[in-house]
Amino acid sequence: SASFLVMFSSATVSGVALAYIILSFFQSSVGPVSNIMIMNISPRSEWPTAFGKYNSLSSVGVIAGYVFSSFWAAFARLDLLLLVFSAVSFGASLYWTLSLKGVHPMPIERVAYTLNRQSFVNRFLSTLSVFLRIPRLNDFRRFRKLLASPMTRQAPLLYLSLFIFNIASGVYNTALNPSLVSRSLTKSEVFAVNMVAMAVQAYSMQRSGRIPPGRLVSSAKTGLTLRIAGYTVTAVAMALLTKLPLAVAVGLAFSLAGGYAYSLFYVSSTSLVFDTLQGGRQGGMLGVISALSGGGAFIGSIVSGYLAFYTGYPVTDAVAAFILLFALYTFAFAYLEHESSPRT
Repeated sequence: SASFLVMFSSATVSGVALAYIILSFFQSSVGPVSNIMIMNISPRSEWPTAFGKYNSLSSVGVIAGYVFSSFWAAFARLDLLLLVFSAVSFGASLYWTLSLKGVHPMPIERVAYTLNRQSFVNRFLSTLSVFLRIPRLNDFRRFRKLLASPMTRQAPLLYLSLFIFNIASGVYNTALNPSLVSRSLTKSEVFAVNMVAMAVQAYSMQRSGRIPPGRLVSSAKTGLTLRIAGYTVTAVAMALLTKLPLAVAVGLAFSLAGGYAYSLFYVSSTSLVFDTLQGGRQGGMLGVISALSGGGAFIGSIVSGYLAFYTGYPVTDAVAAFILLFALYTFAFAYLEHESSPRT
């Protein structure tokens, strides 16, 4: 809320940029905090459902924000919109604080740890405290050590696949809207493409929350595969089509990749991440995951700009599909023994 006020009152570009950096810093902390809350107030069997509902509501909020901002831009000053954002952020924070009063963590659930190798190892490394903090250098060193051992590498390989996934997403998402404009689509058509994809994502997030725990791995693989298909279709459409046919083709591809496939993978992978977190280190490891995800998206955005400038948008989308294929390989390798291992 305060960052929006600073942006509104800033008279220089550097002041706006600084406020936006601060805003992004605090916004990035929402993910780990929300995940910790879901883990603490929901039974383990309901984590996918709770996370699906949470992200479905988030997607609905994004759609509402897009629509509201579009109408506002047509009839009022854009800088005044920052005051609206500030008020909404403050109201949401206040509501969140008040609604959590009296909410207690779920009691510890008994799990047959010895039936699952990753859980068995984590159980010996866990403590009874739960806290949230900024990741330290030791957290990243520990991540590297876990990756080196066959007994503990499943979790870091999962995190690495999320890192690669976010690189691909950064490459694709950064190039999407400029590529559509470059192929003679109007702003309204570009807006419609994004709205359709977000609507599909909001609905799919709700449905993806119903995935049974035993199907999380296969659902995540399916989501990655469909997302690769969506990226590939976009690359082909960008090379061959223009105007309305392009809008229809990319709208369908983006609805598949950024809507259904994204929700399927994101809900499944996040539930799997929850299963790998060790007691007492949830905050630190979620910080590592958030840093990897944010870093991946940032790297992808930078790479996307260079690729689009030097090779064109079709090649950029094709590269994003190839990077995502590597993420699928990493994820599949992490759970190579999943089908044959006992389930808890």
